[in-house]
Amino acid sequence: MGRPGSGLRELLVEHGVPEPAARIYLAACREGPQTASELARMTALHRVEAYRLIRQLTSEGLLSTVGGRPMRWAALPPESLFERWIQRTRDKLNRLESAKVPVIREWQDQRLESNATDPRRFGVLEGTSAIDRFLSQRIGAASRDIQVTAGADELSRFLDGGVARALRSARDRGVSVRVLTEILAPHLSEARHFGSIATVRHAGGPIAQPSVVIDRTGALL
Repeated sequence: MGRPGSGLRELLVEHGVPEPAARIYLAACREGPQTASELARMTALHRVEAYRLIRQLTSEGLLSTVGGRPMRWAALPPESLFERWIQRTRDKLNRLESAKVPVIREWQDQRLESNATDPRRFGVLEGTSAIDRFLSQRIGAASRDIQVTAGADELSRFLDGGVARALRSARDRGVSVRVLTEILAPHLSEARHFGSIATVRHAGGPIAQPSVVIDRTGALL
């Protein structure tokens, strides 16, 4: 069996409280409000060092002054200390959960931009949203022509994912945009929409592998 308070002392140290300061806090918890000299004696610390640690514990809210002369220090109850730790952990978890999506998206975008500057590199993208963001970035950098080969399902996805807006913006900049696709009855509305953006041609058969060629420098599959 460990010494009384050893588990709490370990947790204090784990949460950034120096071990000598943890001893002072525990002494105040056990004995009630004490003067600085009494806390120094109880913990076998030099008085100057004890005063410094008491000031630190007070600034962090683990000790508080009570009474007048002589000044005494009382410890924050361990129950309140645990509630504080639990709330801080909850807050940290909430911040991590809130930051997860935007931070990962920012990192993916930076990686894609880095890959785009080096034709020797290949990026593995997971999920249609990441692929569509990458396509939109590359389309946004096009200067001459864009050739899209895609089935009807991909055209529908491009409309939802923002690729169509990027193609329209490229066309407005003077970039030539051509689309080869399957013009089928269930997807006539998508074909008409792309017809307002690009020169659309009907493929002679099913398109097994979609591709986007930008400025004739490479194919994105």
